Amino acid sequence: MMAPIRIMYKTILLILLLIIGAILALLFLRNTMPTHGPAATMTRLWHRTSLRILGIKVHMHGDRQDGNVLFVPNHISWLDISILGALIPTHFLSKAEILYWPVIGMLASRTGTLYIKRGSKNASAESNEVMQHALEQQHNIVLFAEGTTTDGSMRKFHGRLMQSAIDAEGLIQPVALFYPDESGHAINRKVLYIDEMHFLKSVFTILAAPSIPAEAHFLEPIEAQGKSRDELARYCHDSIYKIIKRERVN
Repeated sequence: MMAPIRIMYKTILLILLLIIGAILALLFLRNTMPTHGPAATMTRLWHRTSLRILGIKVHMHGDRQDGNVLFVPNHISWLDISILGALIPTHFLSKAEILYWPVIGMLASRTGTLYIKRGSKNASAESNEVMQHALEQQHNIVLFAEGTTTDGSMRKFHGRLMQSAIDAEGLIQPVALFYPDESGHAINRKVLYIDEMHFLKSVFTILAAPSIPAEAHFLEPIEAQGKSRDELARYCHDSIYKIIKRERVN
């Protein structure tokens, strides 16, 4: 299939999926994401369908934990959200600006996204409190501890918001995300969403691709209680880095 036709075909399907998602969210979802039940099943199915339309083929490695778990992945692309959303019934922590995005903001809120008001004096404390409450309800949360997307080289992981898992006596599980190119070792640059790249340019680059492989490695979880935020952040960073480095050199 030629790229322009492929883009048009996938775009139509994604628009239909957004419409269906909006209707279902308004009817059935109520701003929460328990680890079991119709809401979790519906949301994961929506993410899986979006990945299928986009041609993202995910290979999962390791065993994911469930309930009262703070998942801490590296962050490469906006695709990370759909991949993790397809694999885990979870809340995501996002910048508050997402609230005002047409359709996407409503979908995010209805599926239980938690928001952080960047720049606010009490942003970390408020977010930790909300996250702790969700974890204590035996829900899961995904925290992108780098704070932004990267080209796969990985930045420092910030531990401030890992306090929520400590206070909730939860587990922290690192998740290594990787998008291999044709060689299987270097990162596929088509998925990158970095620097000043326009979101629509990234979307159309991915739409034009016949298929894109992705890997999600669920690594050894660690008890948060009794450890410092910095210890937890270093553990997650180093665990993920080993996988990413291995993928690059083997």
